Amino acid sequence: MSNFDEQLSKHIAELSKEKQPERDLFRGIELGIEAQRESNEETQGQGVSSNQWLAIAASVCLVTVLWLSAPFAFKPDESKNDNYALVDAMSSQQQQQVSSLLASYQSTPSIDRRLAAAVKRIG
Repeated sequence: MSNFDEQLSKHIAELSKEKQPERDLFRGIELGIEAQRESNEETQGQGVSSNQWLAIAASVCLVTVLWLSAPFAFKPDESKNDNYALVDAMSSQQQQQVSSLLASYQSTPSIDRRLAAAVKRIG
């Protein structure tokens, strides 16, 4: 082994096995634990504040007013009834047109009869 290696081994042996912190860490840990306990105690013991009760009461009142006024505020639109009348009129007109087309189709001779008559004339 070289001289450098021997000195390095000597210095390593002289070092302590434990690394000590530069400052006391327990005080910071203790303060953190206490702060967490205090915040937990505040949130558990507090319950619902008066402002929260007022907000809840106002919300309930608003929902009640809206629920009671809904039938008056949202009256059925009269123009929808006019649209339904238009749809009914167009439907009946379409049904009449279909009936007249069926009647005219039934009065014309079928293609088979025409074809048979043409074949008789030719043959």
